[in-house]
Amino acid sequence: MDNTLDLKMCMEKLAGKCPVFHSEFDFQFALAWEIKEEYGNAEIRMEQPLKYDEPVYDEQLKATGETKETTANIDIVVHFDKEMIPIELKYLKTESKFEVNGEVFNLKSHGGAGTRYDCIKDIQRIEGVLANNGNTNKGYTIWLGNRDYCFRHKDDESFNISEGEKLAGEVKWANEEARKKVSPSRQNSITLKNTYTLNWVNYFNDSQKDKYKEFLKQPHSEFKYCLTEIGE
Repeated sequence: MDNTLDLKMCMEKLAGKCPVFHSEFDFQFALAWEIKEEYGNAEIRMEQPLKYDEPVYDEQLKATGETKETTANIDIVVHFDKEMIPIELKYLKTESKFEVNGEVFNLKSHGGAGTRYDCIKDIQRIEGVLANNGNTNKGYTIWLGNRDYCFRHKDDESFNISEGEKLAGEVKWANEEARKKVSPSRQNSITLKNTYTLNWVNYFNDSQKDKYKEFLKQPHSEFKYCLTEIGE
């Protein structure tokens, strides 16, 4: 089988089986399983610790341009022979309740400013992993959810991840008030090596929308995902 990982195909096939997930780990496990089913020759690891370059910040929380080597547990790591592909996931939820074939899904709201920060931090983390591991030259982030605030909202707020948003260079809090509303671990700016334009697409294709027509009658049932490829 071709070792070119097609995550769009995997997400499409996953949508045909799982219209909604209980949690981010539920999504993580289901996607890892789907990748393994499609690529039987691949070895799949979850929460694998990998070395990466973490930017160093000064007392004013600005990047110094220096880095330090540390490790991070990466959500999914796909191994093809000597190639490794790291993938970080986020599940952005609006408080909602769904029933699918008698199974009830109670989702709690998750996707505020701190979570948007974490989404962009994942891109930075994958960039750092690529710089520290010689057997990989690309990775991915996937953000899935029904929190339309994340993929539609667009104003001067900090760390927007909405459709068409361009992320490059230093991404920072819009003002001191916004910065102080989040935990200390999220108050630093984020510096990206490359430029990324965000593109949100429907989780369900047209045939799946027909399959899930009863599900789609429920409030907050529109799910989208943003797949971003990160290179060296």
